[in-house]
Amino acid sequence: MHELSVAQNLIKKVLIEMKHHKRDKILKVGILVGKYSYIVPSALEFCFDAAKTDTVLADVALDIEIEIPKGKCLDCGHLFQLEEWNPGCPVCNSESIMPDGGTEIALQYLEYPD
Repeated sequence: MHELSVAQNLIKKVLIEMKHHKRDKILKVGILVGKYSYIVPSALEFCFDAAKTDTVLADVALDIEIEIPKGKCLDCGHLFQLEEWNPGCPVCNSESIMPDGGTEIALQYLEYPD
């Protein structure tokens, strides 16, 4: 389960950001997870909750946004969302598609108390 290592790395990154911004408390961590990153959001939440225990992040919520990747048709140039992996361009039916995104895991924001 690589969600545990992702959660542990996320916590390290959040703690570094908190120190950099001279904050000792946050309310929420927002991340972007690509649909094709092989991350199971519920497993990541579970691992994040387990890994944050006994840290300053114990009460922090995790907000996971799923990114739908885009595709670009190499024949007609049409840009479209790849809701499900379907190699055909919706405009010209070409199978020459260049996927763009959908595999990343990125820290998006930290929500601090007022």
